Amino acid sequence: MRCLRTIVFLAALAVPGLAGADGYFNSSESGCNGSDPNVLMCDDFESGTWYTKDCDQANAAGGVLSQTKGWCGTIFANPITPAGAADCNGGANGSRCAATSGVLGGGQGGRNMADHSFPNGQEVQDIYVRYYRKNSPGFSYSGQKVMTFNRCCNPGGGIFWAGMGFNIGQGSASTGAPDIGITNNLASNQIYRQNQGNDIALTSGNWYYFEVHIKLNTPGSANGVFELWANNCGSAGTSCSGAPTLRARHTNVDWGKNSSNGGIGTVWLENWANNADGRGSQGQEWYDDLKVSKVGPIGMKGSTGGGGGGSVAGAPPSAPTGVTIR
Repeated sequence: MRCLRTIVFLAALAVPGLAGADGYFNSSESGCNGSDPNVLMCDDFESGTWYTKDCDQANAAGGVLSQTKGWCGTIFANPITPAGAADCNGGANGSRCAATSGVLGGGQGGRNMADHSFPNGQEVQDIYVRYYRKNSPGFSYSGQKVMTFNRCCNPGGGIFWAGMGFNIGQGSASTGAPDIGITNNLASNQIYRQNQGNDIALTSGNWYYFEVHIKLNTPGSANGVFELWANNCGSAGTSCSGAPTLRARHTNVDWGKNSSNGGIGTVWLENWANNADGRGSQGQEWYDDLKVSKVGPIGMKGSTGGGGGGSVAGAPPSAPTGVTIR
């Protein structure tokens, strides 16, 4: 599940306060205007672009914050196709646009991919990432990374903390439902999978709500956390309602955290597959309504509650209010 990008990425640092919001808050969703200090970044891609330049090009033109909304794109999709790495033929939750991988042809590597660091170069020990994703009908799933958690700032290829993926370690592609898991890179490389007795099997052509929670371990202890919520939102991406469903909960993870190696400072949205000779992923992916917070669960778009989220399966319910004793 490792890969290398042959680019040197420059740190993207924001001006303190709400300055630089264009680089971090690109969504009309509640809590995504820079007013909530717990929300680290958002993007609903309704601007019609994900990113328009790779990192080298953006940094040469003034930096990723001003040129690409803070997204640091890879060199593996030049020219970026479609332009802007976005598709405005309908996204999740009734939206107009979504980010897209472009068409994956089955070879080693990936297409449109980019990572994004957090305001003021901060790194956190506890993070929730919510987004929606869809794979095209008939998609062929290889062993493929879908989201990687690294240190700050736009650090480039490889995995520092963890890499979530489909069919991790699989040697060939399949149109069957992918196995979903995450690896801890600095420790044992153990794979943590769905374990709640309700494994979700993805149907190509449908939108899915995904929310990932990672809490780094205390140095010297295996007490880190990985949680995954996922729901099928239907082909139009409008069928998700109610509480998201918890699919994985691991509370004994050693992420490799020690007293000096920082925290999570970058999220990499990717589609890298190591398999070559036509055994990589084939088809197209779409991503929408990304929201990253230090508290959660975030919940589905439009819900309310902690971290901009709502009631989530597996989370303790809120205390009742307005109770009258008779």
